[in-house]
Amino acid sequence: MPKKKNTSIKIEPKLEPKAVRRPHEPVVEVPARCPRRRCRSTRRKKKQGVDRKTMDQQGRTQAGEPFNQIIFSYVECLDCGQHYSIRAFHYIPREAKTD
Repeated sequence: MPKKKNTSIKIEPKLEPKAVRRPHEPVVEVPARCPRRRCRSTRRKKKQGVDRKTMDQQGRTQAGEPFNQIIFSYVECLDCGQHYSIRAFHYIPREAKTD
């Protein structure tokens, strides 16, 4: 007697793809507008009593310009009163060490 062929369909478990290691991507610049959907104003004033924060990080902006410092400023929208932070990218040349 001939053997019957297996006609059942095998279902293989779906495996998730391995994590892809990406090189460090620089922080990109975002427009300085009020985050509220209805407002989107660019009129703002500095928030009283709050200092700026700086972060040393290297990269390039969307325009391709290099930066090595990110400064966060905290502001208040003049139209709706929303408080939010603004990122500014600066390139500060480092002095070369001479021995």
